Amino acid sequence: MTSADDFIIQLLSDKGLVSADVISGARSQLEGEGVGVDVIDSRIIDLLVEKKYTRFEDIVHALSEEFGIPEIDLNDLRIEDDVKKLLPKEEALKYGVFPISVHEGQLEIAISDPLNVNASDDISHLVGMPLDMRLASPDAIKSPLTMECLRALAILQTAALQ
Repeated sequence: MTSADDFIIQLLSDKGLVSADVISGARSQLEGEGVGVDVIDSRIIDLLVEKKYTRFEDIVHALSEEFGIPEIDLNDLRIEDDVKKLLPKEEALKYGVFPISVHEGQLEIAISDPLNVNASDDISHLVGMPLDMRLASPDAIKSPLTMECLRALAILQTAALQ
């Protein structure tokens, strides 16, 4: 989920969202399945969500409180074309972000990983302006990006048939 999944696991435990015993059990299960140490923390988070011990929305909320970054609901947002052009879809998918608006010289973006400083630095450099970040779950960010890509593909396919 994030560039520091071990931090997320500790945050879930510290905030009482998931008990240390449940986390330990998930770790043991995945180790028993041969999951590598390089991906185990990410898989623990996925397993906790899959088994309904927590939800990605709960994780986003905990991160929002921890870092003071507001949450955002991406449902039914209308994004202006000029904002979409600032950050190509490929880059948005690569970094797991969604551009929302430009306000007072800053690009407002939804992110799922506030711990990935390299991504925010890269995006800021790419668009040539500072970022105003909001938090959303990875699925919430992927959904509008995927829909936008599908719309663009449909337009291209329709044009090719004419």
